[in-house]
Amino acid sequence: MALRKMLTLMLTVLFLAQVLLPGASYAQGVSVVVDGEPVELTDAPREINGRLFLPMRSLFEALGAEVSWDDATQTAVGRLGDRAAEFTVGYHVYIKYWTPDRYMYQMLDESLRTINGKLYLPVRAAGEGLGYRVRWDGAARTVYLEKMEPGEDEFVFEVYYDTGEYELDEEMTAYIRSLSGDKQIEEMHRLDSVGYDVRWLTDEVYRIVPRIVEERLPEPGLPDDSIFSRPDVGERFTMPEDFYYDESTGMFKLKGWPSGKWATFRENVIPDANKRIVDMAKAMFMENHTVSVSLNLDNLDSCAQAEMLFAQEYPGIYTIYPFSFYLQEKELYNYYDFKSFASMRLTKLERYNRNVDNPQYNRLYPPYTARIEKALSVLLDVDDRTLKEVMKFALDTYIKRELRGEIDYDVMLKKEFGDLQVLYRSGTKFPDGSTLRWNDFDFGWAKDQ
Repeated sequence: MALRKMLTLMLTVLFLAQVLLPGASYAQGVSVVVDGEPVELTDAPREINGRLFLPMRSLFEALGAEVSWDDATQTAVGRLGDRAAEFTVGYHVYIKYWTPDRYMYQMLDESLRTINGKLYLPVRAAGEGLGYRVRWDGAARTVYLEKMEPGEDEFVFEVYYDTGEYELDEEMTAYIRSLSGDKQIEEMHRLDSVGYDVRWLTDEVYRIVPRIVEERLPEPGLPDDSIFSRPDVGERFTMPEDFYYDESTGMFKLKGWPSGKWATFRENVIPDANKRIVDMAKAMFMENHTVSVSLNLDNLDSCAQAEMLFAQEYPGIYTIYPFSFYLQEKELYNYYDFKSFASMRLTKLERYNRNVDNPQYNRLYPPYTARIEKALSVLLDVDDRTLKEVMKFALDTYIKRELRGEIDYDVMLKKEFGDLQVLYRSGTKFPDGSTLRWNDFDFGWAKDQ
């Protein structure tokens, strides 16, 4: 009899462990109203880590959407007409589609969860992913979803840019100087991410005198060669002395020294490397921003390294580059037996998103992530599905490292996408406490490992 009771208790515990995740509970008394009409969900809403989650299939089907599931990638897609939203279990980023060719990556405060075999989404993403405005009435314990008008959620971002004028914030400067060590570095990163201009060498904090610019997602495809002959080309693209874009060959060229011969990038490791570098520069092009392109000579007349940095307009000594790419042609770069032909560094992807009326969007900045994806599509030459999986991995890792603090220093993660291999490196903390903060993604092929 005692054994039967013990077995019954064990089965009950196992059942509850399957039903409820740690920190998850039923959200009692929560109602859902869609366009003014109450909706009955077949699965109850849940509360996880203080946030409300709605069952994906139950809600989406109530909205008239279709739901599909890819077990291999643990990805669920909801489709409503041309609209779609794609969520992957464990990731803090999802893809929001207007059409198959028009989409953007959005950050989740909490990742998609599986509870008793059912998928649950954070409430805001559950509605906004398919084009619904979401409002939570805490007093009434009710979620209101209202269908947006066409084009209403195709975001226009109000962005604050540097005018070249700064005002010293004496209070913030005194605060920063009162801190030390990792706490000071952490606060300086935070202030930089919310709009201050932080002078790292002098521990000073300046308020930027802004100008407001409206920006949208880039158009599909790449700009044509005319961007290299614009009147403001020197502001959109910065290049070293004796370096230029040769329209006749469609290549960047660097003058060798002391021979004076014009050198191009080698193509021993990366096929069509010169064309890829030019197309990556086009992919990174953005008004009010600057792409810095340079080739490095490894002998008198040959270039074996390329560097491409993306920054706000007029980069200077204190510039933090939101993202950058490095190509290696002399030989494969070998890091702990991982051999790569190129790398990407993600530094500050939310820097200029200042939509104070919608703070939930003050996360990843879609015009940046769209350009990262364009550049990667040129560099990696992989199919569209693989490209999206690489992007989700990179952005999710960035979020966990920079915005959630879940990844520490000295962490390396390796991920395989078919033949493509990606190695992530978080940075290094030295015995004396000094640090090098990275978010580096090295790209290599399985055949080279």
